[in-house]
Amino acid sequence: MRYQPGEDDIRHMDWAVTARTTIPHVRDLIADHELEAWALVDLTPSMDFGTGALVKRDLAVAALAAVGFLTIRLGDRAGAYLLHHDGLRRWPARTGKAALYALLQAVPVSY
Repeated sequence: MRYQPGEDDIRHMDWAVTARTTIPHVRDLIADHELEAWALVDLTPSMDFGTGALVKRDLAVAALAAVGFLTIRLGDRAGAYLLHHDGLRRWPARTGKAALYALLQAVPVSY
């Protein structure tokens, strides 16, 4: 971003860009907020295959939980597309543990 005298703090000056372009620039310090993480979970009958201790569906739920908890820990939203034998269902992206727990509870039951 171009430097605006009186509006921008000189401490945020991007000296590398200023040197390259000979026009004063400042760094944009606003981080991306409210990011969304999406997962596609296959809940078709083919996911019922596996060993006696673990089926593919259990592994998919564990992966969804891991991604979900990492996402909400940062204050971002987690959502999922659930692929069933009768089509694709969208679970809206929401933030918070309660929303993630609701998603995780819906996965095994919704097949």
